[in-house]
Amino acid sequence: MAEYLSPGVYVEEFDSGPAPMQGVGTSTAGFVGLAEKGPVTGAPVFVTGAADFARKFGGYLQKSEFGEYRYLAHAVNHFFANGGARAFVMRVAPPDAKVAKAGCGRQLTFQAKNPGAWGNGVVVTITSASKAKTQILTEGAEGIYGFKSVVDFHVGDVVVLENGGDREFNMIAAMEGSNVTMVKPFAASQVVDTALLPKVTVRSCEMLVEVRCGETVETYDNASFNVTIPNYIEKLMSKSELVDVTALPGKDPVDPVDLLSGGSCRPSYRRRQRG
Repeated sequence: MAEYLSPGVYVEEFDSGPAPMQGVGTSTAGFVGLAEKGPVTGAPVFVTGAADFARKFGGYLQKSEFGEYRYLAHAVNHFFANGGARAFVMRVAPPDAKVAKAGCGRQLTFQAKNPGAWGNGVVVTITSASKAKTQILTEGAEGIYGFKSVVDFHVGDVVVLENGGDREFNMIAAMEGSNVTMVKPFAASQVVDTALLPKVTVRSCEMLVEVRCGETVETYDNASFNVTIPNYIEKLMSKSELVDVTALPGKDPVDPVDLLSGGSCRPSYRRRQRG
């Protein structure tokens, strides 16, 4: 800043013309239009390439169905083909657009992440899984059992006692050290097995969930109906790009996969029994 001393005469020059127009980058663009899939609410989605757009919003739309409004995918792909680097895409959909939905019994509902016929191609496959397995070393009163290991067992877990082909389901009510209390005592005649290679074991009951749509596959291991653990199925699948999940855990100690066997989930649900 100039310092003025008096007396004296001072001259200051100012630019009187308009400032030159700054250059604007053309490597970033925004797009709004109809797409096969993708979110229709919230902020525009950042896309880094044609393949990224296809994964998030699908491919080209049919002329017979969408007519002159089908060109979003064309525009985005040509943008990247001509040197574009970044795009922000906002999908729009008619107000009466439907979301594909399938229920698996009363315990699980899978709903496509956003509206569109693409959701009819989503396939959910559920297989029995287990995050923990051990043997019982001691049997106490009132359904208290001494586990050899309690690693990855949690209060609220459904467990199954297995002896050859015999299976008995139960649920963990409390844990204190290696002592585990069940909601009810096991009815099996043999529960304790201290052998190095035990025939009688107890394991937790979870699910392996695979969600597939075209070339996109999501896998969620050891999904559980136990709401108190991080592997609770709603928490575990909260970041899925394909489906939203609603779970209604039951209170009975039964195999979670067996709970789903009565569901009408066609065409997007498959159930596989653990072999």
